[in-house]
Amino acid sequence: MYIEFRNKKIEKICNNFEIAKKKYNVTVAKKIVQRLNEFRASKNFKVFCSLKSHHCHKLSGDYDEKFAVYLDGKTRLIFSIISDKDLHDIDFEEVLGVIIEEVTDYHG
Repeated sequence: MYIEFRNKKIEKICNNFEIAKKKYNVTVAKKIVQRLNEFRASKNFKVFCSLKSHHCHKLSGDYDEKFAVYLDGKTRLIFSIISDKDLHDIDFEEVLGVIIEEVTDYHG
């Protein structure tokens, strides 16, 4: 799948292991690299989400229309899918790209 980033800041964090390690920790930095590689290796969004270790799930509330995958503890990689269709009308096999929004603990 194709990956875009919400802004230059999140792109820099996700594409530079040392920066990610300083901002979070080594475990989260490794998981960011791993998840991005898994996105790139996946044929489509349905394939990516089928991997149980991701704990891929749709979010609601402040993160409505976004998804999250597990990184470490409560830390999640938040992303949206690239599509011109409404989320309810999407065939996830047709989704070939994502936008990385942030790395966060949204659990409060």
